[in-house]
Amino acid sequence: MDSPQLKALRLNNFTLFDQAELNFSPGINVFLGPNASGKTHLLKLLYAVSRAVATAKDLDTTKAGFGMHLSKRLIRNFQVQKAGRLASRVHGHKHCKVEVKAERASISFDFSTRDQEVTLGSWNIKRPQWPDPVYLPTKEILSMFHGLVPAMAENGLELEELYSDLALKLGTRSGAGPRVEWQKNLMEPLEKMLKATVTYDEKQQRFFIKQRGIGKLEAGLAAEGYRKIGMLLQLVANRSLAENSALFWDEPEVNVNPAFAEPLAGLIQAFAAQSTQVFIATHDYFVLKYLHLIAADTNTPIKFFSLYREKSTDKFVKVEAAESLYQLEHNPVLEEFQRLYQHELSRFYGTKPA
Repeated sequence: MDSPQLKALRLNNFTLFDQAELNFSPGINVFLGPNASGKTHLLKLLYAVSRAVATAKDLDTTKAGFGMHLSKRLIRNFQVQKAGRLASRVHGHKHCKVEVKAERASISFDFSTRDQEVTLGSWNIKRPQWPDPVYLPTKEILSMFHGLVPAMAENGLELEELYSDLALKLGTRSGAGPRVEWQKNLMEPLEKMLKATVTYDEKQQRFFIKQRGIGKLEAGLAAEGYRKIGMLLQLVANRSLAENSALFWDEPEVNVNPAFAEPLAGLIQAFAAQSTQVFIATHDYFVLKYLHLIAADTNTPIKFFSLYREKSTDKFVKVEAAESLYQLEHNPVLEEFQRLYQHELSRFYGTKPA
């Protein structure tokens, strides 16, 4: 059986999108665009739908039951009061429709600005046909884990549900026995980047990073970039992030040394090579360039999605897709790099900007 994958997303009047259709790569999918262009919205939407399937219980197997369950995942991950808040509120655009297609399965739902919950159309929640999702936000949580888990349990924090999902996965006990092949293929590059191992003390509910020659230190004493890599290492070690998973990673470059851009891109490719479908949102020039190069060198399927507005006054965002970074007509990251280059030429050599 083929690995479960997300195949396509169709949107009508969802948040910043009037109409959009995205067909995904089975390997790496990269969302790029300026701030407030909807990159994180797309990641959260795909995650919430996949997570709803992964966490559905017996009571959620009816159409009404799963509709309520999905509505909760959307509301909690977007931190809105009701599902209707996710519909576009531009004048004349009050009704939203979403369709997510996976391998041999799909889920569609709709709602208006007034609705508390979504109304299901087509739905198929057979789990082997949907990937098990993991979402890594821009902020790492290894260093705050010991306080975060109790606070979430007592409803003392209002955070997106993806944080509690991630905490539960990070705290899962690692299985006994030797590493299987896919774990070796992922943990070795992770440990090489981190130059350390990650351990979890269940009694203290704290994570520690053990570096050679330094010893075991609380996660909070390590650089934040290392803690982000440490989260991935822990998720692979305890098999929360495994084959047939989908990894959603929001701005992996945040607080990471630019020298890590190449190994970071190589790491993303390694996950794709182990049948983990990857979705990332990024602003980083070096991450984009290295992803493009490494995917080409390894024949890894990759797709770039550029989110843009044709005019600064436009309410809605459009989506452009290409399999090559250089086939995109709208690429704000490369355009800004080009402006910087032209400015340098003008400043130091008196060359007029092109």
